[in-house]
Amino acid sequence: MEEREVLRLVDLQLQPDGHCPLNAPLSIAMTYQLLEAVPAATWELVYEADFTNKKHAIPIYATSAVDLAPGTHTFTHAVDAVKTDGIKEKYLLQVGLLKLTLKGANGTENITSVNMVTQVSKDPASGVLLRNIMTPME
Repeated sequence: MEEREVLRLVDLQLQPDGHCPLNAPLSIAMTYQLLEAVPAATWELVYEADFTNKKHAIPIYATSAVDLAPGTHTFTHAVDAVKTDGIKEKYLLQVGLLKLTLKGANGTENITSVNMVTQVSKDPASGVLLRNIMTPME
């Protein structure tokens, strides 16, 4: 089955950019073009720790449902911290995925996702876990 293109990513900005503490604030600003209408659309932002094995999903944010028409749109959101409480460090140190998923039908139908691979490392001096999020725009 061929996958249809519904969304074209125009711009994606993350702050802070580059290496920072894993639990640091996170701000996302995305501009995108929809090629078709998406009724009752929602965006869900999730961080998946240990993406390749256990996939510990950490919900960060979800929008309310809104009808989206074809054309250019923006998504912006900021959180004070990416909360990873309860997830073992050994899983956090694996490859992660920051996933922004467009859903239709009030969140029951996955339309498309903007996936951002996240590398997490431990600062040898301080022991602090550091994240580096790579966007599809890089």
